[in-house]
Amino acid sequence: MAYIIESCTLTIYSMWECLLVEDIRHEFRSLIYGSISAMWTIGSLTTPIAGYIIGFYGLNIGCRIIFLLALCALVSAFIVRQIYLQEPELGRRVMSDRSFSSIKGYLNSLSVVRRSRIILALLIIIIIAGFYNSSYAYFSLYLVHEDGIGLSEDVASLIPSVSSIISLIFSLTVVSRLKSRDSYLKTLILGYGLALLILINSQKGFLPTTLLAAALLGFYSTVAFSVSRTFLSNQIDTADSRARAKILSISITLSSLINLPTPTLVGYLFSLNPRTPFIIILANFLTSM
Repeated sequence: MAYIIESCTLTIYSMWECLLVEDIRHEFRSLIYGSISAMWTIGSLTTPIAGYIIGFYGLNIGCRIIFLLALCALVSAFIVRQIYLQEPELGRRVMSDRSFSSIKGYLNSLSVVRRSRIILALLIIIIIAGFYNSSYAYFSLYLVHEDGIGLSEDVASLIPSVSSIISLIFSLTVVSRLKSRDSYLKTLILGYGLALLILINSQKGFLPTTLLAAALLGFYSTVAFSVSRTFLSNQIDTADSRARAKILSISITLSSLINLPTPTLVGYLFSLNPRTPFIIILANFLTSM
């Protein structure tokens, strides 16, 4: 029941994402999305605090404390949004344009997607990448599983923080040197493919290669979000900026629907062999590129 209620919050993500770059010039959108990714990465540095709370208070009380802290953080975030949120100029124009309102707006937005092969390709990539996002939870399980890396829970809890630091350094030093779409894609393919290859072939209990793989995965997740969203938003503007909100919501909805059985499928594959899901994810990722 808690997961069902939590899933309802996904309805705001596409709208909020659209508002973040509304009325923002194309060359600054990557900065906006990149800043969001950096904030999420920095937030991952607090993971050991959660591990300490659970270790000190136990699983039951510790989780309740973490839930309370998360609730306070979310309430604070939404209060800030309520205070400072303003309707952008483009939003006013879209609301006055009946061709992109209600259900008719989605139909017209689908027509925009159909006419643009680049937007269609980006949507397909986002949907395929959703397979990775839906199965990422098994990465943590792979770290502590006997047939996986086999790390202790204390050591495994430090990996998100360490990988976040390294991936943040990569993001600040490497991304600024990338000047073209091709260089971004090559970097993502090399980083993510190398990360999964290292992870699949890591020796049991060997921490250095695990940290390297986790850092590369963190770098991928940080950069891939900002790059893919920037490309998609800019391409939508090229076709018809009025369709941005509808197309972004369509991308999230389609990805969620198509990848609905992914966690169950990955769980079954993981039970057969912990390495199997990551091999399939790697093949899936290379296909999407």
